[in-house]
Amino acid sequence: TLMQSGGKMNTIRWWSMVRGFWPPSGISNTVLDASTIIAGKARDKAVWKTTKRMIAALDPAFTSGGDRCMFALAWIGEFTDGIYGIEIEMMEEIQIDAGTTGVPPNYQIAEHVIRRCAEKKVPPECFAMDATSATGLADIISQRWSNSIKRIQFGGNATKRIVGNGDNRESKDVYGNKVSELWFSMEKIVTAQRLRGVDDETAQELCV
Repeated sequence: TLMQSGGKMNTIRWWSMVRGFWPPSGISNTVLDASTIIAGKARDKAVWKTTKRMIAALDPAFTSGGDRCMFALAWIGEFTDGIYGIEIEMMEEIQIDAGTTGVPPNYQIAEHVIRRCAEKKVPPECFAMDATSATGLADIISQRWSNSIKRIQFGGNATKRIVGNGDNRESKDVYGNKVSELWFSMEKIVTAQRLRGVDDETAQELCV
């Protein structure tokens, strides 16, 4: 075991391997940590004031580094406090068939995304994906579904949006790229208690 092999307590490895939980605040230098997620009530269920609508997103990480290809559905709308927020409905890994079907991976993913969005009545303009290294996949989804899908270049430049929380600088003057802007925007959303429905597995990934 980790402890028998001389592993030290209260390290990132100890919390993940022994406790089976993400490390608490102060253990690692990450954008999000356990205390932020708990204080932000991100693991709670949303209580809606008005009609909500569903959105979808895709992280085709398999194209660079072998990570999981993840598809997510979420609700967005007005909480009872009158401010808009988001609740994660579902996150699922898209399983890629290695070759028995004869359908290339990009087409398998595209078919899955389009089918799931149709089932949940998510319009193409409410679907976004990381297209940094998946231009071919984005093209397939666009051709088979709609040009209205949102392509996000994670490796691209940060936007001109104001950083917020008292910082009036533009994001492009603060963050090195788009993905950094997105990560820190997520932290602000959690801190403002605008995110709900985060399960344990997702919380651990957010804290890595």
